[in-house]
Amino acid sequence: KLTDPAAGVQVLDAGTVLTDDLLAIHAISETKVIAVGNAGAILKSENGVTFARVTPPVGVGTNLTAVWIKANNDSEWWLGTSGGALYTTVNNGTTLTSRAFSGSGTGVLRDIVFASKNIGYLSHDTTAPLGRIFRTYSGGNSWQLLPEGSATLPANDRITALAACAEDVNFVVGVGLGDNASDGIILVGED
Repeated sequence: KLTDPAAGVQVLDAGTVLTDDLLAIHAISETKVIAVGNAGAILKSENGVTFARVTPPVGVGTNLTAVWIKANNDSEWWLGTSGGALYTTVNNGTTLTSRAFSGSGTGVLRDIVFASKNIGYLSHDTTAPLGRIFRTYSGGNSWQLLPEGSATLPANDRITALAACAEDVNFVVGVGLGDNASDGIILVGED
């Protein structure tokens, strides 16, 4: 945890809760934090200091690579997997519901972010490899490939991370690996 940049970071948990590697983390406050990782590992903190393992819901069976907690409902989480699957839970990880998008179940879902209650983005790469970005207008009920219309994203192998703006929900930035693993790529999109 970083509260004072001049003082450096503080170790909150030295890995005693589990031995699986953690791959993604999201916090919506100083107290509510979710971390996910290999073998369906899910850790949550309600106080921002101590973490407890959440029993992986049946059906995940793969590495969790992305997590997002909805700001308007902190018991609603969105999870992505190394098998390209997208899940949501509305009960703090007790049960998961699968959500489909074009190409789900293949490739890797790298990141998921929401700019508002209804507008969100996810990055997914195919086995080709080809990094893609999707947007939802419906709080995650359906996902559209970006950019909309006839334009295309520049050639790339994957979009590793996303950042969306709550002040302008149509603004998203993606970063990742350029085409043929040649260099990094930064994508900036705005409608």
